[in-house]
Amino acid sequence: MDRAHSIAKAIEERILAGELLPGHALPTERDMASQFQVGRATVQAALGELASKNLIFRRKNCRPVIASRPAIPAGSRQEDQIAVWIMPEVQDMGGLMMLDGIRAVCAEEGFAVVVGGWNPRSSQSAEQAEMEFLRRGMDDPSVAGLIVWEVCSPRFPELYAEMLAKGTPVVFIDRRPAIDEEVEVVSVNHRRGAMLAVRTLLKLGHERIAMAITQEQAASIHERIEGYRQALWEADLSYRESHLFRVCDAGSSDSGTFGARELRRVLAEPDPPTAVFAVNDMLALHLLEASKELGVDVPGKLSIIGFDWLMRWQPSGGHLSTVAQPFEEIGRAAAQRLLEIARSTVRPTARHILLEASVVLKDTTAARNESAPTKSGATTNGGYYG
Repeated sequence: MDRAHSIAKAIEERILAGELLPGHALPTERDMASQFQVGRATVQAALGELASKNLIFRRKNCRPVIASRPAIPAGSRQEDQIAVWIMPEVQDMGGLMMLDGIRAVCAEEGFAVVVGGWNPRSSQSAEQAEMEFLRRGMDDPSVAGLIVWEVCSPRFPELYAEMLAKGTPVVFIDRRPAIDEEVEVVSVNHRRGAMLAVRTLLKLGHERIAMAITQEQAASIHERIEGYRQALWEADLSYRESHLFRVCDAGSSDSGTFGARELRRVLAEPDPPTAVFAVNDMLALHLLEASKELGVDVPGKLSIIGFDWLMRWQPSGGHLSTVAQPFEEIGRAAAQRLLEIARSTVRPTARHILLEASVVLKDTTAARNESAPTKSGATTNGGYYG
């Protein structure tokens, strides 16, 4: 019997017997070569055989790790569920709208939706809750795949890599995780949405435009910052480092106080901004409260525009000018793409599906200088201004 196959068989028996536990790393190739008294090329061939059976997964420059479960023969799974992880919590308005889109597609296709999300009142951290949910989804033979709105933890790259190595169908929504592998993503075009917000303020006559961001390090936040800077550059306006100011996360108890302090600082500059683009609606609402505290007239002295349009459920659409995310369309597109992957006989090339945003102008923005005021409630289609 081929020596590499013999080594692979011995390791497989130990895995199936429970001697080698899921999630644990195998010894180094050097150690296994010494143990089995063979060359490293033979060990590598044995590991290749184990990986082909989904008994282990491998990453470059890392020791192989035991998979969570042995491979299940094709056709033996009864896949009738989609597992969906929602961040930051299930009650989030954007998350609920994405779930509506996901459920609509799954209902049409005969799939049930299993939903997980972090409860901030629980003893678990968001990272722990997501990790447990995703591992259960990976190991459940009834789950056809997962849709993930991640919590952006540095602990997750290896878990996501394991999912991909095992061939688990997964689609990320809203943001791309910080991993090297190509992954499926469905999101709004964050960069272009931010550019649209800034261009709207420019058309209203504002030239000194600040941007308020949170502590979050998600890819979506960075893309909105890039869009903000690009729109200023295209308008031949210089970017000021002091006009990009950071506020505590919108859910933080300190965000209101910190927002007022930072807003006071930026408005005390010799040429203060006349408008602020907030990276999300929650932060924009905190800035509105901070403006009241500081006695700053909005929109008379300062225009504020957010990102998300979480107040769309109100009869009037709310009072906040904002960039409207197509949350339900994101959910529908993610579910359609996931089912397409799950039903494919070959692993398709990863895609990043981008949907366009639009601007909804309400009571927190006004024309600057001699520009005519824009009618409240007007909607600007997504895309570039001519």
